[in-house]
Amino acid sequence: MKILLLGASGQLGTDIIKYQQKFAETIILQAVTRQQFDISHVNKINEFLDAQDFDILINCTGYTQVDKAEIEIDSAFLINAFAVEKIAEVCEQKQAKLIHMSTDYIFGGNSNNQPLNEQTSHAPLNIYGKSKLLGEELALSTCSNTIILRTASLFGINPSKTKGNFVETIIKYGKEKGSLRVVQDQFMSPTGTADLARMIFKAIQAEIAPGIYHAVNSGQASWYEFANSIIEQAKIDCIIQPIAATEYPLPAKRPAYSVLDNTKLSQLIGTIPHWRKSLASYFKFRASL
Repeated sequence: MKILLLGASGQLGTDIIKYQQKFAETIILQAVTRQQFDISHVNKINEFLDAQDFDILINCTGYTQVDKAEIEIDSAFLINAFAVEKIAEVCEQKQAKLIHMSTDYIFGGNSNNQPLNEQTSHAPLNIYGKSKLLGEELALSTCSNTIILRTASLFGINPSKTKGNFVETIIKYGKEKGSLRVVQDQFMSPTGTADLARMIFKAIQAEIAPGIYHAVNSGQASWYEFANSIIEQAKIDCIIQPIAATEYPLPAKRPAYSVLDNTKLSQLIGTIPHWRKSLASYFKFRASL
């Protein structure tokens, strides 16, 4: 089996490369970084992908700067939607499977505070969520063998472990300031990229049907609860003060509740670990570096 990975240098891409080593004898992985090919050059996507040999394309690329997207609207839609459509076109032509990563931000929240499943109505509150939702729709309508994996609140060890996720941000400022204010009324599904990489390969092995799946760690947390767990694991002397989202206004509106229900996927690939277990594994690996 030949897999082409786009977005290989990010948190998830790094863990996909690492996890693939367990299947080195049966899976050939070609990892492509943004430096090697930038999908924002939409008019070059067909030419680049036509020259590649793959059975499965895993797309981990994306415009992920949620607040900046409110201003850079064209860039967000170009990368998260129209580039995805081009990728899907080539996958359809090659009769290849497309695994495309999406987000909990395609939802607007749930007043009943019940985990959101794949049938829950979408209602994105920001440009980022709207662009990712359009990307989902274009991928599914263009490539008949598309799997959409919605995930959320990722944390993983990048080659540069000091940047790029909430865990490292809390560690950095917790050490520097000794006191932090963190939002307590927004709930989501913290997800370790090591576990997400495992979910992807298990989904490939299980030959799950095309469609939409929620690929997140089990459990839920507010950002405040998540921050407290990080401080506890990092053994940092820091006080976390809970605040309302209204006390920390951001350019892009976030859903108050975007916890994803991973039941559909877990029934096909097996039990998915709780986010607390994933966070403990993150710190264990971090300490070994």
